[in-house]
Amino acid sequence: MNGVNNNSNIVGTLSPRPDQSTSMPAPMGLSTGRKITVCDKDELSLINLPSLVQLKIIGCLRLKDIARLKQVCTYFREVIKEEDLLAKAWYRRFSSAHQSLLKTVVSAKSDEQLSAWLGQFTNNQVLIQSLIKRRKNAYFPALVFFNNTDLMSQHKTFNLEAKDISHRMDVNSATFSTDGLHVVTASNDGKAKIYDQQDNGTWQEKAIISHYGAVRSATFSDDGRHVVTTSDGKTAKIFGWEANGRWEEKAIFRHNDCINSANFSPDGRHLMITSDDNIAKIYGHDEDGLWEEKVIISHDNKIVSAVFSSDGRLVVTASYDHSAKIFGYEDDGSWKEKARITHDDCVISANLSADGRHLLTASWDGTAKIYGQEAGGTWEEQAIIYHEDGVDLATISADGYHVVTVSGDKSVKIHGYEDDGTWKEKVTIFHSDFVETASFSPDGCHLVTTGDDGMAIICGQKAGAGGLWEKKATIDHGGYDHVNSATFSADSRHMVSASHDGRVIIYGRDDDGLWKRKAEIEHDGPVTSATFSADGRHLVTTSYDNMAKIIGQETDESWVEKATIYQWESEISATFSNDVSHLVTVSYHDRVQIIKLFID
Repeated sequence: MNGVNNNSNIVGTLSPRPDQSTSMPAPMGLSTGRKITVCDKDELSLINLPSLVQLKIIGCLRLKDIARLKQVCTYFREVIKEEDLLAKAWYRRFSSAHQSLLKTVVSAKSDEQLSAWLGQFTNNQVLIQSLIKRRKNAYFPALVFFNNTDLMSQHKTFNLEAKDISHRMDVNSATFSTDGLHVVTASNDGKAKIYDQQDNGTWQEKAIISHYGAVRSATFSDDGRHVVTTSDGKTAKIFGWEANGRWEEKAIFRHNDCINSANFSPDGRHLMITSDDNIAKIYGHDEDGLWEEKVIISHDNKIVSAVFSSDGRLVVTASYDHSAKIFGYEDDGSWKEKARITHDDCVISANLSADGRHLLTASWDGTAKIYGQEAGGTWEEQAIIYHEDGVDLATISADGYHVVTVSGDKSVKIHGYEDDGTWKEKVTIFHSDFVETASFSPDGCHLVTTGDDGMAIICGQKAGAGGLWEKKATIDHGGYDHVNSATFSADSRHMVSASHDGRVIIYGRDDDGLWKRKAEIEHDGPVTSATFSADGRHLVTTSYDNMAKIIGQETDESWVEKATIYQWESEISATFSNDVSHLVTVSYHDRVQIIKLFID
């Protein structure tokens, strides 16, 4: 494979056009005093247009169309290669939020780490170094991920190399940081362990965080520079990463009862902790790095959820006391209550839209409520969604224009936001048994539901129907056992469902918009999970048959099994790092492994 040229401009020097045959001057005439030139029909082809116009037109094409154009025309083959148009088209498939994640992954790596990462899937040092030299290119994340994904797709199988992390009791979780350079575990032995990836790609233990009592959770901040742990000992601890590579304790928080959750704000400057004493506390760190309590949010019953808005300036809590509360961050650094939403029964969730302008609550009283923020900052009720049984799940699409509600009445309802500010029902979907999950695709254009009836249903917007939705595909897992999960890939082009029947089924959306079955993977026991990688071209499955399988998409877009991870005990979880170079697996009892993927 040839190296990649060092061109950082969107529009650069193009290859010379092939010689065109000489044509007669275009005919001319006059009309109402204006000169009219009739273009020669031979000059209307793409190849005769100015370079900038060519690039703009090609930039609007789909990835497949650009690939086909590259195959059929020598001139455009050079243009597409010179301008990295395939990589850019692939990158455009992802949402801006996901592009930001991929950028974080690439930016966090040193040149040595980039070389080690790419070197796991190619021995072509010329290619690796030519990519690394383009770090300052605005499209560097697209170039690196596209090339790495392409390299991975060229190999039928992956080799595996495992790094063991030992604990003395059951491990509750093992999680990668966003950039994939750190792993933290949480165990019932009262320990959390942090492992860091070195420049050469190896993993080393960097810190052990000790608690009195089982460590229930361990979570990174989005920037990977802090870890918060919670324990049965009613304490939470924050450790921070130092410039010298060490992790140091930054704060200890003590509550009067068991801690249920601890989550950082997206910017990492605040932490929210909830506990069984019916309170949530927000902590913030000052410029000197000290963490201090900022506000206490009190409820009269258990708090079941507490989340930050995407900009970190709002928090919303939901409680069994039949209420949800919104608190906002003020310019003076304080937090103040902005709204209280009430229901006639327990509120089991409360979620903010990505832009922070809408709130969706779900309650066992059979309703979900949508509130919107007015120009003056007040929150007003905009819609109530009714079901015939309690609402078990309610989520907002990533674009904020649709909400989905799931109820014990075996129905799923989608409502959409109208131009006049109202919310209208778009479709009601029924399962013949209880509905387990309902998830929007990242682009908000599709929804997949799963039920105990053994079915997964994909819905999407109906063409030319005023925003109404309809069923697009039904995935039958036998109808006798429930479907455990169904999720979309990050580019919204594939969906994978996993069932107790031992099958994993992949559906893909073709160019005509139809969803079709692409692959089926079988296990010898119930499948507990099937999760896509960040590049959307790999997935990992876990099952009670003591195996995890890595499935990858080939260059011809087929899906094949590339590696199998065997354990002597059933897998609990298996998760890709965001750079798709490693997996972390957790088995029953005390076994954690960081597994490296590579080729010979």
